[in-house]
Amino acid sequence: MTSTHVFRCILIGETTLPEACAERLQAKGHEIAAVVTRDTRLQAWAQTRNIPQTASVGDLPALLAGQAFDHLFSIVNPDILPPALLAQVPGHAINYHDGPLPRYAGMYATSWALINGETRHAISWHLMQSQIDAGAVLQQTWFDIDPDDTALSLNAKCYAAALQAFDTLIDELAEGALAPQPQDTRLRSFFAGNRRPEAGCSLDWSLPADKLADLVRALQFGPYPNPLGTAKLLTSSGWYAVTQAEVLPGQPEAVVGTVLASSEYGMDVATGSGTLRLSALTDLAGKPFKPADLDCTAGTKLPLLPTAEAAQLSAAYAHSSQHEAYWRSEWQSAGPLRLPHARGAIGVAPVVRELTLPLLQHGRSPATTAATFVAWLARITQLDNFSLGYRPAALQTLSKVCKSFFVPSLPLFCQITARQTFAQLGQHIEAKLAELAQHGVPARDIVQRYPELRSQAGKQMQVAIEIVDLAKIAGPLTDDFAHVLLLQIASDGSRCRWVYDAALLSSDYLPDMLAQWQSILLAAHSSPEQAIADLPLLDAAGRKRVLLDWNATAVAHASPPAFHQLFEQQVDAQPAAPALLFGDAVLSYAQLDARANQLAHALRAAGVGPDVCVGVCLSRSFELVIALLAILKAGGAYVPLDPAYPPQRLAHMLADASPRLVLAEQAHADVLRAYAGPVWLLDEAERQAELAGLASTRLNLPVWPQQLAYVIYTSGSTGLPKGTLVPQAGLVNLALAQIAAFGVQAGQRVLQFASFNFDAATSELCMALGAGATLVLARA
Repeated sequence: MTSTHVFRCILIGETTLPEACAERLQAKGHEIAAVVTRDTRLQAWAQTRNIPQTASVGDLPALLAGQAFDHLFSIVNPDILPPALLAQVPGHAINYHDGPLPRYAGMYATSWALINGETRHAISWHLMQSQIDAGAVLQQTWFDIDPDDTALSLNAKCYAAALQAFDTLIDELAEGALAPQPQDTRLRSFFAGNRRPEAGCSLDWSLPADKLADLVRALQFGPYPNPLGTAKLLTSSGWYAVTQAEVLPGQPEAVVGTVLASSEYGMDVATGSGTLRLSALTDLAGKPFKPADLDCTAGTKLPLLPTAEAAQLSAAYAHSSQHEAYWRSEWQSAGPLRLPHARGAIGVAPVVRELTLPLLQHGRSPATTAATFVAWLARITQLDNFSLGYRPAALQTLSKVCKSFFVPSLPLFCQITARQTFAQLGQHIEAKLAELAQHGVPARDIVQRYPELRSQAGKQMQVAIEIVDLAKIAGPLTDDFAHVLLLQIASDGSRCRWVYDAALLSSDYLPDMLAQWQSILLAAHSSPEQAIADLPLLDAAGRKRVLLDWNATAVAHASPPAFHQLFEQQVDAQPAAPALLFGDAVLSYAQLDARANQLAHALRAAGVGPDVCVGVCLSRSFELVIALLAILKAGGAYVPLDPAYPPQRLAHMLADASPRLVLAEQAHADVLRAYAGPVWLLDEAERQAELAGLASTRLNLPVWPQQLAYVIYTSGSTGLPKGTLVPQAGLVNLALAQIAAFGVQAGQRVLQFASFNFDAATSELCMALGAGATLVLARA
């Protein structure tokens, strides 16, 4: 009978496979001493099971605190473990590999197997040693590759095979029955982590159709991260991604790269051998496109990359891929800055303008000048962290086709603290620019290949910085322009140029923008130890204009202290003029005044007076306007209560405002059930008869400017609706200002369509009735 040994082990890895293996270990009674992972899901799994965890293998000694363990499992672990750690494992250090060792050692074995047209594949559990993926194989499981397998489906097959083989592996490990099989090094093939398909994964039409289809399938990772790249199609309008490809039967009689047929679903292209149907096309950020959008109609000849450009692109993409982990992190923290002056969408129809100017101080580094620009942006946006675009010099050595393969600007993350000095900001910007220069330039498709970056797809940097040779500042802009504003700084620090899209940024803003920046630039250079918050945005002339000239708003006019008195002036001036229009019904100024006076007498008798609130729950109608005027004439303040509002919101407003009474109509009496005070139904025959018998003369009560005119409630989007108290002076000033601003005159019409629970309705009413115009009530 075979005896088994319960062992303790360490798990290192990411994704769900190490979690599934861990559960199998625990189910068989084995103990997990520690988990090393940067995967948040696996961290959470370990935490719920009280298993010690860390993100770094360097923390293992402290984490274990001298506790013994037997074995170490490395499962989907992207990091190379140091030989010193492997030497400390008492039992076996075992790694999972998703390929058939000794072939396909290294990274991304499933995709390389598909690219090479393999028909069978395997997974391997093997012992670890200093050479990567070279240790003796403990378990290996083979299976078929189906003709339509993708990287996603082949990885799923590996996952299932890995778990099945793992069960056998841990049983043999517990029983001491491992049978290591040394690898035949003569069969070894190795794929480095930065190796990528040629020419940035672009489709080479001189190759056979089946080879191109293999490439497309090898780069389909579904919703999971894609570290290799997307299959790409080069057209006359640029690069596009291809996510589906199908080999069609027959050999076309056409030049390779010729579009044989095109529809909204895809297009057929002649290749070195056979026809390839391409579908599910997107731009490199993941936005879907149809062939017609790319001008790829039948007969179009798709370009082939020249050998030199293909080699240049291969080298640049391989270098870029080494830094994708860095760019994933940077892009996640990127929050593109929006320039307050900008309007419209970037790059739709750019009208590029430029303004070249000498810098005020020579001998300053370009990074210092960039820091003054960042300080200015922080001040005008009131943001303490944001990202600018940084156009890297590394792209300038590439051909135009290769350059368009990579992102045009990098995210330059800027963080400004409350009392940070300019000197500190300058050091931060200089260090950040040096850091960006060390990490190359990512490909444009990075945002669609990683799930956490897909929300960044399509976002463009409105504002960017570029450090260039002096000669380039004097010459024309040669690159495509996809910003609102670009600051180009000469590398010798002598000059700079503002390049902007005049379709998005009016030239009218530029003098003020430049004056603000120059004010900060001068102050920062003369006193770099000043806090960013203290750098002056305005010079003396600018401060006078903003603080004095713009605030000289006093207007001499003889206005009454209350809005209803402004209305009464119009009644006296043109009593027969139409005041209200609702459908075919008309109410003159004199009629409106008389009916409001009658209701005002009734309200006054009911105790309404200065600062006494009266609720108004009426549909848009003559009666609504009559009620508002009557409450003001009685000296009270109205509280709009839109009957379409939810009853619970109305109940809160009523409880908070505590009106003396509510004016309503029979159709809406039910929504006021929570109100315990008097409700006057103005459409009841008895109430109408009572009001008709009252005097239609004005009360002419004294009014002071700060007397309450109305109480209006916020929408409640940030909590409960909150009441805002508006005095008579505010209402009169609003009426006079808007009458002047819109030039409203007697004989004109003003449409009233806003809910009276919004100030827009007050604006409509005041403009019309304060100017002698006609207020047209829109039907609900």
